[in-house]
Amino acid sequence: MAVKPKNTSSARSEQQESKGMKKQSSYKKREKNMPRIEREIVINRPVEEVLDFLADGRNEPNYNPHMLRAEQTSVGPIGRGTQFRTEVATRGRSMEMAYEIAAYERPQRLAARTIKAAIDSFIRNLL
Repeated sequence: MAVKPKNTSSARSEQQESKGMKKQSSYKKREKNMPRIEREIVINRPVEEVLDFLADGRNEPNYNPHMLRAEQTSVGPIGRGTQFRTEVATRGRSMEMAYEIAAYERPQRLAARTIKAAIDSFIRNLL
């Protein structure tokens, strides 16, 4: 009787679990389990203008009362991969956060994800 070798990835996973190590989940898996907050705002401007305004994280202090400052930390035009560093005030304390644009499909889709923050977040704007 022939014995089939175990799939290496599942064998490794079993070894990690037996040692009490958790398998690291992907960002997409974590995103699925994150709480969702949805809000709709109607803005009487061309959609491209709104997307460009939102994509430039330096504009956020103009419409987010919790945002103390925001600066672009990457070089080049704003688009997928552009990074920002911000300072947010919440509950009487301020904290720094960094995020990057994860998707930029002009004129209808913009998404950003935190790369350094107290909590993981993924923000999606559909226009």
